[in-house]
Amino acid sequence: MGLILYPVFERDFKAPPSDATGEFLANSFDTLDQIASEHGLKPISTFGDSRTVPEDFEGDPDELDEVMGPCTDWYDSRDGVTNLRELLNLISSRSDLANRLDSAEAVIDELRSLIMQLEVSSKEGIRFRLELE
Repeated sequence: MGLILYPVFERDFKAPPSDATGEFLANSFDTLDQIASEHGLKPISTFGDSRTVPEDFEGDPDELDEVMGPCTDWYDSRDGVTNLRELLNLISSRSDLANRLDSAEAVIDELRSLIMQLEVSSKEGIRFRLELE
């Protein structure tokens, strides 16, 4: 298994079950960011850890927390839902955009799953961030 993209929440809550691994989102991360930017949406990366990694750092993300302290970036789940839903609608309705993605249907399924989780967290007022690991 390669990289995965997954949500982290500010506090625990009963998230809807998901069988999405986040692997397809991670594999398409750069392309999704490009599509979002091209269409006036926030890139997915804007919902992630915004800390500047030291130039000489060569460890994994857990080690970064040891060096810099834990990430404290949190984003409004409603904003995430709105933005990701618009991105999902774009990709679902435009084959030219879907064709830019490897495994477009799997990416769409994982976006839907992520949106469902954020919808529930939004109703409970719980903020999130996306992590790539």
